[in-house]
Amino acid sequence: MSTKRFFALFVALAMVGCGDDDGMIEVDGGPIGTDGDVMLPDSGPLPDGGPGMCSDGRAITLTAGTQQITGDTTSAPSTRVLGEGCGGEPVGQELLAFQIPGSGEVGVSFSLANDGTDFDTTVEVRPAGCDDVTDALCFDDVSLFEVRSEGSFIAEGGETVYVIVTGYDAEALGPWAMDVNVVVNPTAPVLTSGTALRVDEERVDLSLVGTDADGDASYFAAAFLDESGNPIGLDLDE
Repeated sequence: MSTKRFFALFVALAMVGCGDDDGMIEVDGGPIGTDGDVMLPDSGPLPDGGPGMCSDGRAITLTAGTQQITGDTTSAPSTRVLGEGCGGEPVGQELLAFQIPGSGEVGVSFSLANDGTDFDTTVEVRPAGCDDVTDALCFDDVSLFEVRSEGSFIAEGGETVYVIVTGYDAEALGPWAMDVNVVVNPTAPVLTSGTALRVDEERVDLSLVGTDADGDASYFAAAFLDESGNPIGLDLDE
């Protein structure tokens, strides 16, 4: 008897943009696919952030609108412990202290996919502090064909958010340029509905519907959950 069976999967989806909160929509991933309920993800425990996190941080005073930040990881230290699954081998890391302007919610989006960056990058955003990886956000490849990083997060005006710019492995280092856009009091993207269809043993097709008043939603994040809401891994080689 074959052990390959179709299971009902649940897919947690988040539309990501400058005004993104942690709201997600749960979608029934069975053969038909139906809309589900809004849920909040549990990031789970993360490793300790490591010692000496603040002494070499570079203060960056952000302003509303667009700006560019540059740096070079070639001679930077590589002693920090990133969150689980964020990056590969330790390589030069630059710590930035983003000083968030304004008050209330502020959306920050960034991209290293430009002519000033020519290596496989990884960016970790630490909203809880320079030495605290609680709720840290990891941004790796833009796509299968673009190994530089981009992403967005929401912060409170007046806060300091720490950002680590590094490479994915020991060969990934060098000068970099980060394009940053800041929106004060942004409107969060809204994911209104979605369906998930398991096509075969290796493919799941997703269809999403939503709105974004600011027009800056750049991608969505998906996580596969079992019927109890626990994350599950996918091994497509089996």
